[in-house]
Amino acid sequence: MPPTPVPAIEDAEPEVSYSQEPPQPRPSSSLGLTRESVSTVTDGLSFLVNSAKLATEFGFAAAKFTTSASINAARTVVDTVGENTGLDATGITPLLSGGLYLADKISVAGIGVGEYFTKLGLKAAEKGIDGVGNVFGNTELGLAIQEFSKLVQRELERNLMDEDIPMEGSGIAGLVVAAPEVDETSEPAVIARTPPQQRRHKSLKDIGAFEIAKSVTAWICLQRMNKKYYEEKALQACGESLLASFSASARLHHADSQLGLENGGPIIEELQDDDVVVDGESRRESADLIYAHVGSGPSETTTQPPSFDPLSQERLFQNIRRYIRFSSGAYGKFAMDFFAPNALSFNERKELARKAQSSDSAHINHAFYSTYTARPMPEVFHTTYHNQKAGENRLLSEVSSVPRILPANKTHYNPTFYLILDHPNKSVVLCLRGTLSLHDLFVDLTCESQEVQIQGAPYLVHSGMYRAAQRVSLPADQWLAAVQEAELPSRASSSDLPNLFRADPRPPFIHEAVLAGLQAHPGYSLVVTGHSLGAGLAALITLAWGDANTGIVSASSGFPSGTKLHCFAYASPAIVATVDPVSRQTRSTQEFHRLVTSVTAGTDFVPSFGLGSVRDVAGVVARMHDSPGLASGIVARYVQSKAVGGLGGADVEAVQRLHRELHDACFRNAKLFPVGRHFWIKQEAEVGAVDVREVERVDAMLGNLVFGPSMCSDHMPNVYEDLIRGL
Repeated sequence: MPPTPVPAIEDAEPEVSYSQEPPQPRPSSSLGLTRESVSTVTDGLSFLVNSAKLATEFGFAAAKFTTSASINAARTVVDTVGENTGLDATGITPLLSGGLYLADKISVAGIGVGEYFTKLGLKAAEKGIDGVGNVFGNTELGLAIQEFSKLVQRELERNLMDEDIPMEGSGIAGLVVAAPEVDETSEPAVIARTPPQQRRHKSLKDIGAFEIAKSVTAWICLQRMNKKYYEEKALQACGESLLASFSASARLHHADSQLGLENGGPIIEELQDDDVVVDGESRRESADLIYAHVGSGPSETTTQPPSFDPLSQERLFQNIRRYIRFSSGAYGKFAMDFFAPNALSFNERKELARKAQSSDSAHINHAFYSTYTARPMPEVFHTTYHNQKAGENRLLSEVSSVPRILPANKTHYNPTFYLILDHPNKSVVLCLRGTLSLHDLFVDLTCESQEVQIQGAPYLVHSGMYRAAQRVSLPADQWLAAVQEAELPSRASSSDLPNLFRADPRPPFIHEAVLAGLQAHPGYSLVVTGHSLGAGLAALITLAWGDANTGIVSASSGFPSGTKLHCFAYASPAIVATVDPVSRQTRSTQEFHRLVTSVTAGTDFVPSFGLGSVRDVAGVVARMHDSPGLASGIVARYVQSKAVGGLGGADVEAVQRLHRELHDACFRNAKLFPVGRHFWIKQEAEVGAVDVREVERVDAMLGNLVFGPSMCSDHMPNVYEDLIRGL
């Protein structure tokens, strides 16, 4: 008898969460303290600790001075007595004087050791108090943690069995542990499942952690057994290989001089005052004309090639290759030493040490970024790390609203950023760092979809990144107004303790600094770039500043009219989608190709990870749990296939059928996608060759979360840099 056909699965309206940010109730601790009161207490304690640090520094300095002065006075008396009495000739007073000298050094050293450990303890106390204030106080981080906790609770309690979508037994009977024997002359057996009346509600909390882990493991095994399906699907979503075009473009004259190769790519050399900088290449019928200037600064207008466009399509691959270095360097010295210990050569490390001691350096990461990107220190003209060490900035000195020192902002989120004058590429570059702090992480995890208007059209966006990007893109006065409008809860309550130590919110002054750079260098383009979280923020900031139809800044941005704008986003998270008005399915956007270029490497999971993909896997967990023995059978079959080197013919068909049934039944939730024109760089493990393709159907390639052994490691910034610069 022919097998029973698989039942058709009706389309279901995707579950879309629209975050409208309703008024939040006053949060409080178990002791009845509001978050504002916790902030008051921690701010007061921080003030006391800082006072103690100053008092300790003064006290230890006084102790060193009085101890040394007293002992030296005693030495003077001993030496004087010895000279007057003749005891110095006997060696008695020199011995006593030497003993006092040794006592002086030991005493001062002991005080110094005590000072070191005291300061260390006070610093640890300060960090601990700040941590408590950030997490439990009235800060955006504290509220983000609270919001994420509520999201997790909702997802754990969400009913996963709202739709009863049957799965035919012919696809899975052979994979179930201890499955009943099937009579070949009868209808295909349907897997024994919980009766509908007993599964009106099933949530992840009902299933339990162990069963969740087992079902997720089984789904990963099922995906690995269908690895070829995912590889073919990804290739079908892409165009032809662009490796030849990319390689040819990388060999063209570029603004940076190239001294050699490092890790498969050219070193970006820091330009000296007497270096010749190639501005571009313009070929004519009669001759090849190369425009150049001398020095590390901008060229004069007389040497500018008439058609030079740093953001032209002809330079697209060069720019992808160039700005990955800017994006990965934003993680700073210590992170990059962990990701790529050999990223800097011996000579570059010597240069870093020299720059760190320079008066132009505001922070070790400031000096590192200058060294890593080979931009002279003054060209990194505004960063998060402008602190008490920062010198006078020549470019921003006339912009009174941008402070020389950028104070720390403990209550509101500002991303870590760098602003660079990229003279060789005739651009002002805004680079945003990826996830490296706890607050960065919870911006990532505030991932519910929010419906917004972007350039007059409705879109779904990643709520946490969108809110952060929108505020960062504003001038300082509008930033403060936005903060005041969305004031943190419980600030105005009369029951709160008066906070005499709370610092006012501090804007990052990014908009003002970008404007100053563009006004000081007419004709320069604006480039926004970043990796991971930095890529998501960079793309959303670009959408706020740019015009999708023209690829230049919008009039509302406040930047010089006609300024070209583009974003290079590496490992961008899923951040934007449109909703089909008929099917209500989400899809990737096609409207922002002129503003954003996104790059995904290998099997990086971040571009396809989001709340929708988590709900997809949760649906798989529920259906596996509803079929006893299925998860164990899949895992056993996967282990067996690895042991014998593959699946048999009948097993292949059963595995493919089961995968298709689970996929069609569960992968129906709303998704977000990276934005802009998209390129995929992959490495063939067998031969080590690298290929690059343009993704033509982003929905098909990034619509599913695919588990793999390198899904996390492929997300690292050094992996992106190695793959891109090795093409």
